[in-house]
Amino acid sequence: MRFVCSILVMLVLAVGSVYAQFSPPAYDPSQCLTAAKASIAGATDAEVLGVVAVGLELPLGGTSIELAMSSKDGRAPMWLYIVRSKSKDTTVFAPFIRLFFTCSAPPIPADVNLADPSLFEGIGQIPLPGKFTEGPALVTALKSNSKFSAFNTAFPDSNATFSVLTSAVESVPGLFEMGKFYWIINWSSSGLAGGVGEPGSGLLCINDLASGQTICLDSSDFTSVRSYEQDVRFSVAPNPTSDVSVLTMPTSFLGTQVDIDIVSTTGAVMPLARRRFVEAPALVLELGTMPQGMYSLVVRSADRNFLLPLSIVR
Repeated sequence: MRFVCSILVMLVLAVGSVYAQFSPPAYDPSQCLTAAKASIAGATDAEVLGVVAVGLELPLGGTSIELAMSSKDGRAPMWLYIVRSKSKDTTVFAPFIRLFFTCSAPPIPADVNLADPSLFEGIGQIPLPGKFTEGPALVTALKSNSKFSAFNTAFPDSNATFSVLTSAVESVPGLFEMGKFYWIINWSSSGLAGGVGEPGSGLLCINDLASGQTICLDSSDFTSVRSYEQDVRFSVAPNPTSDVSVLTMPTSFLGTQVDIDIVSTTGAVMPLARRRFVEAPALVLELGTMPQGMYSLVVRSADRNFLLPLSIVR
């Protein structure tokens, strides 16, 4: 799943000119589900596949508002909905704010293309249920996790750098089960200025909608390759790359099995290899189908996790 920052920069210009004197109130994403389904003209079968809040700050005249989801009440001033109509063979990316109890789409410049397929990368294909955990109930569920509770106590005014609710497109042992619904939320102690960090550079929380269970990962859950900087055999190159990179691992990995995932800045996990037997220290990674952007390459063995930054540029 990948959301292009340039689109949100255009939103800054569009929204700022109209709402310079009024900040949209934060709201629960379910409150605009009906309006979102009507965003595909003439569709009678429109369904919402996911909702997203992006941690950006918008200047509004002499002031500004933060669009991120708040850790206080789980609400955001703007939610972005991924809406699909099978009959129209169309998927759209629909942002909504809520003013005077009405869901409204902020004005979008005509030259902004919200039909780019890369925007929907990692979004599940199962429609969201009519009711789901959100708002204060979501914050309560997050607080059941000791890592989030500690983080929330230390940074009570923290806003999420990104929040997404959708169904999992792949199963990842210990994290996701394909077809089930999850909230995936990234928190940064440095706030919005810290941007959307790689997993481990803050707190990444995953809430299972069905069970209510929350799993949170921080830097202690990843072994950074920076700890192995003297071992030049652990690297990925070329980096940045356009389509192919080579992952080089220490010889201690020979004869073992590894899982390799590429993780987008929005938390979407895309598997590159499952139970890959390491018979040579260098593995070729085919990345030609990946949209350009910043990613994290996660290499998991039986007892260790390794995280490498990866950039795809075309």
